[in-house]
Amino acid sequence: MKEKIIERSLLGILITHATNFIISLAISIFVVKDGIFHFARPILIEQLGGEIPAAILQAVLLTVLGAIFGGAGLIYEHDDWGLTKQTVVHFAILVGSFLIFGGILRWYPFNFVNIVGNVIIFAVFYFLIWVALYTKIRNDIERVNRKIGE
Repeated sequence: MKEKIIERSLLGILITHATNFIISLAISIFVVKDGIFHFARPILIEQLGGEIPAAILQAVLLTVLGAIFGGAGLIYEHDDWGLTKQTVVHFAILVGSFLIFGGILRWYPFNFVNIVGNVIIFAVFYFLIWVALYTKIRNDIERVNRKIGE
């Protein structure tokens, strides 16, 4: 079990850092538009007094966030929990972590309207990914059952 936690956490860290790089690049090109790559949001850079402290904080917190996101997937291996409970707990861990870390890293203004908006956006993406994975798993199970029945 310990090996699975480490494996999933490391995968989560890699995915989180890669995603952040792509988002940071897009924001630098399409939003800030000053010809400079910004690893962190300009407001965080300003508040911490430079790109280096902002990048260090973001890298450290992204590592923790990635480990949480990756490790949280193990919730679906609780055979004694139903799918609804697994999904609710998994979603709560992910969205809660995203809101906390996003607020610290100044990904969005930390107020009620933005929190609600981010939860809605997060929930939409979560739902789409969940449906895709659920459909794939269901199809895999049906294929195995057909092979068993042959």
